[in-house]
Amino acid sequence: TVYDVFRTGRRRLDVGLVREVLVALGLSEDSVEAWVSVARRATPDGAEDGATSRRTSATSLPTASTHVFSVAVPTSAPPPTAAPATSGEATADGESETSDEASIDPAAAVVAPRAHRPSRQRSLKRIAVILLACVGINLVGRGVVLLLDLPLHLDMTGTAVSAILLGPWWGALVGVATNTSGVLLSGVNSLPFALVNVTGALVWGYGVRRFGMGRSIPRFFSLNVICAAACSVVAVPIVYLLDDTLRHASTSATDHLVAITHLVLVSTFVSNLVISIFDKSISGFAALAIVESRTPVSSEQGAGPGRITTSARLDPGSEPHS
Repeated sequence: TVYDVFRTGRRRLDVGLVREVLVALGLSEDSVEAWVSVARRATPDGAEDGATSRRTSATSLPTASTHVFSVAVPTSAPPPTAAPATSGEATADGESETSDEASIDPAAAVVAPRAHRPSRQRSLKRIAVILLACVGINLVGRGVVLLLDLPLHLDMTGTAVSAILLGPWWGALVGVATNTSGVLLSGVNSLPFALVNVTGALVWGYGVRRFGMGRSIPRFFSLNVICAAACSVVAVPIVYLLDDTLRHASTSATDHLVAITHLVLVSTFVSNLVISIFDKSISGFAALAIVESRTPVSSEQGAGPGRITTSARLDPGSEPHS
């Protein structure tokens, strides 16, 4: 689109395409050449693919150049042009009116291609605050479970928030940090389960941001079930190997199933999956409420601080921090 060609901060441009867009906008030859000369001067060889300068008419468009370069670009498309005077029209001073296009100074509209560093630093600080808050949410949830001896985990709500809000790999970072810090609460057995936290982050993050499974409540619930199943697949081997050292309220459910089926691995998976579905649904919808209640992080493209709806935040096209 025209907006994309002249977008502020764009660094990769096709000189020939810029020329064609300007011609299509109806600018005069002088104005087109004035704008194109700015782009041509920024190329390493000073021309479009080394070709000689060509003037373009509205009836004969040039072939688009394939030369791509890094250049500061105009902040917007050239201003609307005034209609040229006919041969019989004249001003009060007796001089013929001409189009204002030739007086456009493209260089005046050129801006730096990189985003302002202060804005980027503020964005990084916000991300850091969000990550720390998400780790804190996870640790609080785990502390509540240990205190009340609940048959849940509740240590992935912050993981879901960061994965949905920032991206799946940010969520994975929160998961690793949670289980590393969780050593203080649960001992060294917390470390292997970092793989489970990472799995949940990737499923939530990619499920919402790439596959659009946050667009409706049924789809999001389905995503939570998928997340629970994936986490159980990763967790069951760890639980099976650490069975003698694990102490969790869900252990009694596994023991009851073992007494019925006499199959330890199957009983472990079934009990873990049932508990995981409840746990991931609680964590997922709690994360959904948190994401809906906060102002999104401004992107480098200049996204404003205004609130947006849950469906807009959870669309696949949102925030490319993934």
